[in-house]
Amino acid sequence: MADVQLLSCALRGAPLNWPHADAEGLRLYEAARRHGVHLLLAGRLAHDETSEACPQSLRDRLRSSLRNQIVVDEITWRELRAVLAALHDRNVYSLVLKGAALAFTHYPDPTLRPRADTDLLVEETQQHAACEILEQLGYRRMPLTSGELVTYQVFAHALRWDDLLASSERIPRLGGTACGLGAVHALTLACVHRVAHHAHEERLIWIYDIHLLAERLTDNECERFIDLVTASKLTAVCAQGLARAADLFQGAGAIRVLADLRTHRPTTVEPSASFTAAKMRKLDVLVSDLRALGGWPSRLRLLREHIFPPRAYMRAAYGTTTDGWLPLLYVWRFVRGAAVWCRQRSA
Repeated sequence: MADVQLLSCALRGAPLNWPHADAEGLRLYEAARRHGVHLLLAGRLAHDETSEACPQSLRDRLRSSLRNQIVVDEITWRELRAVLAALHDRNVYSLVLKGAALAFTHYPDPTLRPRADTDLLVEETQQHAACEILEQLGYRRMPLTSGELVTYQVFAHALRWDDLLASSERIPRLGGTACGLGAVHALTLACVHRVAHHAHEERLIWIYDIHLLAERLTDNECERFIDLVTASKLTAVCAQGLARAADLFQGAGAIRVLADLRTHRPTTVEPSASFTAAKMRKLDVLVSDLRALGGWPSRLRLLREHIFPPRAYMRAAYGTTTDGWLPLLYVWRFVRGAAVWCRQRSA
C-alpha cells in the first residue's frame, strides 16, 4: 500500500522522496511494473527537478524500460494500423478499446501507456468476417473457452454496439479510419473493466485511466455519463472507480463527477454492486450471472458452457490431439476448478 501511495504521488506531480538505497529502488521499480506505471514513472524522472536523488540503479531500469517500449511500440502500432486498414477494406467496422485507444487520446505520449494486448470490438454479426481477416493476416486463435454466456452477464448489455459506434471518435494517429469509444462510454468501460475481469487484482494504471478520462469530461458529457450508468445500473461500480481515482490522484474531474453521481443513488441494490465487494469468489460471480439471466434454459446453458467447453478448447488447453482422453480431462477440469471457484480473491 505504501508503494501505491508513493507511485500515485509521483504520477500526480506531488513532491517525491526518491528511495535512497538500491534495494528500495528495486522494490519500487517492481511495484511500478506490476501496476503498469513504470513508463509513466520514467517520464516523471525525465522532468523532475528532484531526480538527482533517484538511485542510479532505479534510474537505469526506468530508462531501459522506456527505450525498450519505444521499440516495441514502433512494431505494435505499425501492425495495428495494418489490421485496422484490412478490416476497413472489407467493410468490417471496429472500435479500439481501453489502453490502446487511451494511449493516443489521453496520454501525453502513447509510449507511456503499456499494454499486454490490443482490444478491438466488432459488431456481433461481423465477428466471423473479422476472424477470417485476422487469420489471413497470420493470427491464430488462442485456446480460450468460448460460448455466448460465459462472460459476465451483469455487464453483458450495459454498452450497446449501435450507441458505441454512433458516439465513437477518430484516432488519426492509428490511421484515417481508426476509431475509439467516445468519452462517456470510455469512462464507463474503464470503471467496469476494473472490476468485471480483474477482481483478483487492482492495477494503478486502470485507476489512472479513470483519472485522465474524468479530467477531460465536459459538463454535457458528465450529464450523459450519469444518465448512462444510472440507466445501466452501474452507479456503484462507477462510483467506486471514481472514488479510487479521486483518492489517489486528487483530480478535480473525478471529484466533480463523483459528487454528481452520488446525488443519483439508486433506491434498490444494483446487480453489479456485488462486484464492488472487498472479497469475491468465482462462485459468487457465477451466482451473479445466473441471477442476471432470465429463465432456466439460459441458466442451464451457462452452466453447460462453463463445465463442458468445446472439444477444440480442451484439446488445445491440455495438449492432446485425440478425443479419447476428453472424458477424463473434463472430470479433471471440474475437480481442479472446484477449489479455484470457491477461493476468495480480493477486489
